[in-house]
Amino acid sequence: MPKKIPPLSDTTLRNAKPGDKQKFLNDGDGLTFRVEKTGSITVLLRYTVPGKKKLNKKGEPIGIINNIKLGNYPSLSLTGARELRAKYRGLLAQGIDPAIWRRENHQKTLQQSRTINSEFESWLTLNFTDPKPKYIKTIRGQFKNHILPSLGDVPLINITRSIAIDCLSPLKVAGKTATLKDCCELLSRFMAWSTDRGYVEHNRLHGISKHFKIKKGKHFPTIAPSKMSELLSDINHSTAKAQTKNAILFQLATLTRPNETATAKWEHFDLTNKVWRIPAEDMKMNKPHTVFLNDYVVNILQEQQKVRGSGKYVFPHNKIPTKHMSASTANCAIKRMGYKGVLVAHGLRALASTTMNEVGFNRDYIEASLSHLDDDEMRRIYNNAEYIVGRHHLSQWWGNWLSVCADKLNTPPLPLVIPEVRDNPYTRLKQRGQNDDNYYTVGHTGISALQQVAMG
Repeated sequence: MPKKIPPLSDTTLRNAKPGDKQKFLNDGDGLTFRVEKTGSITVLLRYTVPGKKKLNKKGEPIGIINNIKLGNYPSLSLTGARELRAKYRGLLAQGIDPAIWRRENHQKTLQQSRTINSEFESWLTLNFTDPKPKYIKTIRGQFKNHILPSLGDVPLINITRSIAIDCLSPLKVAGKTATLKDCCELLSRFMAWSTDRGYVEHNRLHGISKHFKIKKGKHFPTIAPSKMSELLSDINHSTAKAQTKNAILFQLATLTRPNETATAKWEHFDLTNKVWRIPAEDMKMNKPHTVFLNDYVVNILQEQQKVRGSGKYVFPHNKIPTKHMSASTANCAIKRMGYKGVLVAHGLRALASTTMNEVGFNRDYIEASLSHLDDDEMRRIYNNAEYIVGRHHLSQWWGNWLSVCADKLNTPPLPLVIPEVRDNPYTRLKQRGQNDDNYYTVGHTGISALQQVAMG
């Protein structure tokens, strides 16, 4: 018959003195108070693990003993420790290991406490690599306005497809297709991240946009290359301010986006070498971009220098010179010229790309000039070429072509050969010894004089 252990008292525990070694004070039935050498007291429960055996030296099966920490005395009182002992002994009587039960119960508690609100900041920090502040502001706005009011405090493990669909359906009803598409993607990305972190078992919201049958976005409206002369004439004869006209022509000639044109700063231009170096923070893809300036662009910049004043922007705000013009200014002006639904400012890039592809320029040079990322992810990782020689020549040809079209009532036919790459001091300096351009030399006599002029 096991020896009966007298129960402890609070007085005994309060008066327990630390020694050179740990001391153990037993309250019976596995409840132990361990007095550490520092004087702190740890409360433990010693028990035999149910359903598990091990062999002793004699090969006899014996029970496996385990100790679990219940807390620290006096934060956990003597009465509280005895209540936990009774609770865990009850689990043992049912064949349940208290350590496993407690771990699973703790996990369930954590799962119930994890919500979009509680994890949102961590997701923003860990899921986006060096994002632009403007992009993060947009994400915050989408969540604040359309997701958090309904789903913010719902435990992640309880967010089902039907709940998410109910949350986003008002956007569908309101016809806010673009916002709906963004919210579907953001929610799915958040849940995928939560799955990777172990907060939920799987991403229930993957492909949720399919429920709403969101149509693929249309390309920006643009015009055919054969309408170039008409467009340039409409711009030059419009009632728009001179600076607005210059901004439209500048964007067309540099292949940049409306915002990149509007925020262009004088400090980033090297007119001696005819280069515009746009820093990463001013680019959509958060990657620095170099624009090789043709004579057509330089002429525009020289005109803008006349109204520069002390401002830092190439295209300053009309009323506040210290700020830049709105990115939507060019678009509004193009609409007033009669191109509503036919052409937008961003569509000027498509016009340039189509023209260059039809002429036969190397696709890599065109895509690099447009600051597009390669569709092939592996190639994007390993291909860091800037194609300086080819892109410089492409820019010069494009500027010449715009000049030719500006002088004609009707757009001349595009040349059907690939122009020759000519070297220049800047590219020779940057790419000495490199010769990766595959242009053919213009040499046969079947090319019209106009085409020869257009190709430089």
